[in-house]
Amino acid sequence: MCKQMKKLEACVHVSTAYTNCHIQDETIMEKVYKPHMVSPKQILEAMKWMNDDILKDITDRIISSHPNTYAFTKAIAEQMLLDERDQLPVAIFRPSIVTASVREPFPGWVDNMNGATGIISAMGCGFVKAMYGGKHKLSDLVPVDLTANVLIAVAWHTATHRAADEVPIYNFTSGTLNPITWKEIGECITDQFRRYPIENPFWIPNGYVTSNWYLRTFSLYVEVYLRLLGIDLLYRLVGKKPRMLRIHSRVIRMVKLLEYFTSRQWIWSNDSVIRLFHSLSESDKQTFNFDIQSVVWKEYLQSYCLGIRQHALHQNQTTIPRAQRVLQWIFYVRRICLFGASLLFIRLVIAKAETAPRLWKFLTSMFAAFLQKMPMIARAS
Repeated sequence: MCKQMKKLEACVHVSTAYTNCHIQDETIMEKVYKPHMVSPKQILEAMKWMNDDILKDITDRIISSHPNTYAFTKAIAEQMLLDERDQLPVAIFRPSIVTASVREPFPGWVDNMNGATGIISAMGCGFVKAMYGGKHKLSDLVPVDLTANVLIAVAWHTATHRAADEVPIYNFTSGTLNPITWKEIGECITDQFRRYPIENPFWIPNGYVTSNWYLRTFSLYVEVYLRLLGIDLLYRLVGKKPRMLRIHSRVIRMVKLLEYFTSRQWIWSNDSVIRLFHSLSESDKQTFNFDIQSVVWKEYLQSYCLGIRQHALHQNQTTIPRAQRVLQWIFYVRRICLFGASLLFIRLVIAKAETAPRLWKFLTSMFAAFLQKMPMIARAS
């Protein structure tokens, strides 16, 4: 189609920085890496005669070290573009994980639950307590408005500075220029959702990152699952349709997809993007600003969490005080459960001791006094 456009000025292919995520021991350069197993033409030829069942059986073998079909197809699309471009004014743009806006149309704007936004929402609602990953590994988020500005600048530069023999490639990533770890992101998300809770959260917001696979598995498949199972049973008792376990299964799929990226780290070359920014006039730098170093992550993540609440979940900001009270009661319920479990444990352990009756009476009286003060604490807050 592009070859039939006689007046085409620029053709920008939007790829992803993770097309070459199988490369982890070296810097990923702004070039097209040849597929290490199959070529695009071989894939297209195979599609002509393979049925869906055969494709499903061999997919893992074909995509090899790529984490999913998305990253793999982006990689072979780049190679096909390189092979078939002829004299077309082509460029390849590779953003990393695209997230909510930092400035335009306003801070924190996001209109879907895809990718990182879905996981952050699940953390805010209490569906995810722990993510598996490297605490000190660098994340790589790029706000959507900065991403759009780079894309516009790439199209302009492609149209006005045509490269004769090569396809310019632009890696738009943040890890090298403005680093932040997954641990720092998790802590900031936890803090923000506890200060500005989502309405009627399932449990206390938590977004910590752990490198302990067993702790993450217990949290996701046992601890969270049992709570959701209990809520679904209550739904059935009151005649409502259970839905929590259905949501949980979707959350698990999202978690598995993202954990590949939270447990690894990549370094990309950003030379083309840096040169592109410096080539803009001062007025264009203001209008089409994509300086990733200007992002203050703590402020950005605060607006991101508020944006998820308002724009993705459609919850009015005026409901924040009520949500804070609900979350406080959930904290109380958690403390009661922990204290009650501790009392039961102590009762079982010291049942035969001589001082057991006096100690048991003292602990239960403390528990009763705490329960009596709870309404006063809630009113004071």
